[in-house]
Amino acid sequence: MSQLPWEAVVADPSGVLEQLRSQRAALEQQLGDVAERIELVTRMAETREEWQRRYGSPSTTGPEGGPSASDPSAQRPGSQEGPGPSTAQGPAAGPPNAAQEDKGTAVPRRVQVESLLGQDPSRWWKTRQIAEELGVDNHRSLRVLLDQMTKQGRLVKKSASFRYNDGRDLPGPGGGNGG
Repeated sequence: MSQLPWEAVVADPSGVLEQLRSQRAALEQQLGDVAERIELVTRMAETREEWQRRYGSPSTTGPEGGPSASDPSAQRPGSQEGPGPSTAQGPAAGPPNAAQEDKGTAVPRRVQVESLLGQDPSRWWKTRQIAEELGVDNHRSLRVLLDQMTKQGRLVKKSASFRYNDGRDLPGPGGGNGG
C-alpha cells in the first residue's frame, strides 16, 4: 500500500479525500468490468462442458481447442471451404450442424439453436440470421421452434429478435430497454 501524502493531507484534507474517492470509484468500475468478464467466460465454459457431456468432445481440435479446418464436423452446412462460424473472440466450436448427420449423430434443431445463441447470450438474432448460420432453408418452421423455445423460457424475444435466456435483463435490439 502506498504512503499518503501527509503534507497534502494536512494542507487540504478535503482535496485528498476527493482524490481517494475518485480513485476508489475508478477501481470499483474496473472490478465490475472484470466481474462481468468472469461471468461471461464462466457461462461459456459451462456451456462447453454441458455440450461435451451431451455429445462428446470433437476428435480433432484446432490450436484454440475448437474444431480444425480438417475436421468435417467443423464445416458449415453446404460449405466445403472451411470451418464454421467464429466470433470476434476467436474461433468457436460452433453449433452442431448437418455435416454430423452423415455420421449418424443428427443433433436436434433445438440443441443447434441453443448452442449457437449460447455462444454470445447478449446478442440479438433475427430468424434469418439463425437460419443462415444453421443452414436452415425453411424459415417458417425455424420461427415456430424459436417461438416454442421462447414460451419455454429458453430464449428471450423482443421486436422479432431472439437471444439466449441467461437470466439477465438486457436492452432489446437497437438499444431499447429490456423488460
